[in-house]
Amino acid sequence: MGRRAHFLIFGTLAAAVASVYALSGDAREDGPSASAPPGKARSPGAAEPGGGALRAEVSAMRGAVQQLGRTNASLQRDLDRAAAERAAADAAREAASETARVEAEDPTAPDREASEMASRSDAKLRGEPVDKGWSREKHEQIAAFFARPPLTGTKLEAVDCRTTMCRVQLAHASNDDRKRFIQSFSDLAGPTGMVFAHIEAADDLEIEVYVTRDGVALP
Repeated sequence: MGRRAHFLIFGTLAAAVASVYALSGDAREDGPSASAPPGKARSPGAAEPGGGALRAEVSAMRGAVQQLGRTNASLQRDLDRAAAERAAADAAREAASETARVEAEDPTAPDREASEMASRSDAKLRGEPVDKGWSREKHEQIAAFFARPPLTGTKLEAVDCRTTMCRVQLAHASNDDRKRFIQSFSDLAGPTGMVFAHIEAADDLEIEVYVTRDGVALP
């Protein structure tokens, strides 16, 4: 009797692998090799005809199955990341829609909401410990962002990064410099993070910007 083996087979490889093992079982169950003299059994340990090629084919099939498993895991990670990005984009659109609705009903509401959000962000930041690894990474990213030539009129005054949020204090040389910053400041957010610029007045050149960690919403 041939040995029985159980395998989890993926996709179109199933038929090929099953065929290989069927051939292996047949070779074992047919008894002595046709090339052996009648009545004389093959000695223990003697090589079966074509056994080396068969083992190589089976090994190749196993490698292909393992590669499929790795590919599937990589695709799942990509799908999870895409889902998180879609969720963040949907949340941003909903927030923008709600802001527009509230502003239409009460023109002063956005200013109050901005001040309240800045206060909540400051309170959250004060209550967080410092994640040294993430804080160092965000400091480097923020410094690189403000080193870009279009932002030479914007001075980085201070950066405070904790565990889920950074507070960035800026001073603009002019309204035009502030406008150039506002046109590109969304780049400060990561793939699934959020960013909020608090500008108290139309001529305010000293502003605060709050940047969240990926997957973290503004308070």
